[in-house]
Amino acid sequence: MTKESLKTALKKIFTYDNLSIFFAFAIITVFALILVNQFVLNNSNSRSFNNYYGTDCRVMNISSKSDTFVLDPEKIDGNFSLSRPSGTIMIKDYSLDSVRLFYGKGDYPVPPITEGSFFSDEQLLSSEKLCVVGKIAADRNCTEENGVKYYNYNGYSYRVIGICGEKRASDLDICVFLNWGGYYATASDYAGSFMIDGISTSDIDNAFFSFVEMMNEVQENDYDVSCKIEEYEPLIRVIDPVTEMVYLFSGVSILFLTMLTAFFFVGKREKQIAIKKLIGFSASHITFELTGRFVAVSCIGYIFGLAVLAILNTTESFSSSDIGYFASITPSSVALSLAIIIILAILISVVPVIKTFKTDTSSALR
Repeated sequence: MTKESLKTALKKIFTYDNLSIFFAFAIITVFALILVNQFVLNNSNSRSFNNYYGTDCRVMNISSKSDTFVLDPEKIDGNFSLSRPSGTIMIKDYSLDSVRLFYGKGDYPVPPITEGSFFSDEQLLSSEKLCVVGKIAADRNCTEENGVKYYNYNGYSYRVIGICGEKRASDLDICVFLNWGGYYATASDYAGSFMIDGISTSDIDNAFFSFVEMMNEVQENDYDVSCKIEEYEPLIRVIDPVTEMVYLFSGVSILFLTMLTAFFFVGKREKQIAIKKLIGFSASHITFELTGRFVAVSCIGYIFGLAVLAILNTTESFSSSDIGYFASITPSSVALSLAIIIILAILISVVPVIKTFKTDTSSALR
């Protein structure tokens, strides 16, 4: 290929309409991934995307005005984990952590550990304040002294013994597990909602019935303590409504501009279409050719958008954000979002092609 022919080929590729479609679909890729991941993750039964609770866990809410009531998890029978969520708390720099007091007995769900270890049986009830934190919480909300990390909560420092997390972004990244004994070494608040979780539904039910039986005995002796069963509501991470409206407006605006570009893309080829119609090319052949070219440019833009996202996901600020969480790249999200991109590209390109076919051939050739 000569230098002149290469220059001509590049000019045909890097036209205004091709570049506009390319960059438009690179941006649409982000919105497509957010849409797909939000649907997939929010309908997932995986505890990693449900604040590390099983969807069949049981909840007991305890109210207490008693000065003597102590909730002793060792009196509960079975294999289970017991935790009291302290809610999603605001830390410095507007960051959020999902903190819970934690106790486990026998076999129970343990989060994947990337560094250090999870609590041993002794550490769970130890008076030393210990914690296991998600990798994002560890990076942004921990202090370090003499090579040891500490997590500060309610004015106390908990020594970090492990960091948990999945290979991809998940709810575990902002989870913080405080050991039961360390927290209650300086606290006596046993009121609140307690989550009973386990590896299997039968383990959860057995532990829950044992918990209820224990609380019935407590209430017979202490009338200042009451408890009731609560319905479990999955704790799902979502994009806040304002940000979602901004995403929606931006996505619709980009789609509208892409539609205009598609009209420009087909309009530039109106004369070519008229000539092909006169020669005898069928409408389906011409439509397939133009739509195929539009889809090909769109898919190249999609690949570029994925590459940019993959690079951004290596940075802490992006990966810990809502966009980073919902725009994460997985085989399923790539397959579904690519299908959305192809369908959008076909729909956007077919409309101006059909409009061009309705245009009088003689006027197109002038």
